[in-house]
Amino acid sequence: MSERAELPEIVAFVRQHLEDFAESYAERGLRVTGLETDEDNGKPFPDLLIYLEHDDVDGERVASHSLDHNGVLEGPGDAAVTVAFWALESTTSEIRRLPRSNRDIEPRREA
Repeated sequence: MSERAELPEIVAFVRQHLEDFAESYAERGLRVTGLETDEDNGKPFPDLLIYLEHDDVDGERVASHSLDHNGVLEGPGDAAVTVAFWALESTTSEIRRLPRSNRDIEPRREA
C-alpha cells in the first residue's frame, strides 16, 4: 500500500475519534468544526488542519498536526489519539493563541 493510499484511512480514523470526543469537548466549550489535509505544505507528508471554536475565544481557530513521524507517515491510530487528546487537553488560552481560520478566504480540499 502506498503512503498516499493510507491518507484517507488516517483522516477517517482521526475524524471518527474527534466525533467520539465531541460530547467531552462540548462540556469544555470546544467544538471541532472541520478537518482537512494540507498536502501543499512543502513537506514529504501532509499536515492535518483541525478547525476549532471555543465559547471563550472569538472566531474559528486552526491547529496543524504533522503526519511526519520520524520520516514516515504517522499511522491512523497514533494520529487519531494524538489529535483527539490534544484537543481535549487544550486550554482556552492555548486555543486563543492558535491562528484564526481563513477557510472563508482560502478554502482547502476537504479531507
